[in-house]
Amino acid sequence: MSACKEKGNLSIVASYMCEILAWSEMTVFFTIKEMLHATKSPVLQDMFIQHEVRAIKKKIDNSEYPQFFRYFCRGLDDMYLERENFPVLALVAETVRSDELRASSSEQVVAQPMVSSGNVQRLVRRHRSYVALRKIKSTAQ
Repeated sequence: MSACKEKGNLSIVASYMCEILAWSEMTVFFTIKEMLHATKSPVLQDMFIQHEVRAIKKKIDNSEYPQFFRYFCRGLDDMYLERENFPVLALVAETVRSDELRASSSEQVVAQPMVSSGNVQRLVRRHRSYVALRKIKSTAQ
């Protein structure tokens, strides 16, 4: 269920607009939230990117409506949404999403983000290992 519908009974039009506006112009943040935060990825605990994780928590996660941060943020906070403020975290999340899309689509060609940094590769491997271990544990139960 979407964040918009969880907040109360909205009219159909208002609910539709809410869905359109939620996470608008925030694709990378949504990808980080969906691929890393929602899966409780150990990547978020890695010391190499703690400064990026803390910054996102401070700016986005602590707001009452993070999906509307772009609209409710104050002046300079909007500049925070620029990708260069969290390059490693964004690249890791996009690579993980690309993996997931490739795994679920045998017919479509899915572009894989360019992973060049050794640290980014290490973080992606860490996330992949974590997800694989979770799958093994869930099938064993």
